[in-house]
Amino acid sequence: MTGSSLAFTRIVLGLDQPASDQAALRFAADFAKLLRLDLFGLFAEDPSLVHLAELPSLREFRVLERQWRPIEGRSLSGDLESSASAARRAFEDMALAIGVKRRFEIVRAKTMDAIASVSGETDIVMVSESKTPAHFCIPSFAEIVAAAMATPAAVLLLPNPVARLRGPVLVIGESAEDPSVASAAAIAAAADEQLEVVTTEDSLLSMPWRRRDQPGERMVVMSRRVSASLAPLSVVSQRRVPVLVLGRRRVTATATSEDSVSERER
Repeated sequence: MTGSSLAFTRIVLGLDQPASDQAALRFAADFAKLLRLDLFGLFAEDPSLVHLAELPSLREFRVLERQWRPIEGRSLSGDLESSASAARRAFEDMALAIGVKRRFEIVRAKTMDAIASVSGETDIVMVSESKTPAHFCIPSFAEIVAAAMATPAAVLLLPNPVARLRGPVLVIGESAEDPSVASAAAIAAAADEQLEVVTTEDSLLSMPWRRRDQPGERMVVMSRRVSASLAPLSVVSQRRVPVLVLGRRRVTATATSEDSVSERER
């Protein structure tokens, strides 16, 4: 089984979050190329910010000057447009450099609503941990993860930074026959890595820690059912490796490139 045997067609990633840095973009592009998927970059314009830009009497308090000053709505709108343009350039440059097909879209919605509006069963939604402390991030990493997990798509949780880029693909299944094992095997084969299978009875979080001089896993794969009892965010924080939580349906059927040709942009 190869990467093309997975019933995924694209990786969806938000480009308006602090975590959307070069490392996250590079990981998304590399993973898309590995599994022969498209990249879909989503820039969400928060409607509340757009509304502020339309107010005629918008003002800001400048601490150093200790006074309120007017803000031009056109300036705020320009900042939003500049941010979207910068995100698009970074996204397209990375996709071109790695050699993957891509599409970019601007959606006027809150990030969590935008994720839900575009995500389908054959998507992998990538959510990257921010370098910025959580209390400065609105919405937070956990909130965006929760929104992504509410969709039928698979969800890829990316720690920042990633502990290692090589190593076995570890899958946590309810049994050795769990459908997630076949999906993880396809990823391992595409990455030319070994596959390690752990059942929920063994419990990954209770496993002995590998020594620093021993190779760790490259990625952890689990099903939605397993993720309900084994919090994937805990695995991300403790193991510092990407965690792929599969979607609501079995992701083992073959998907052809024609399935999403209308959504692709070269």
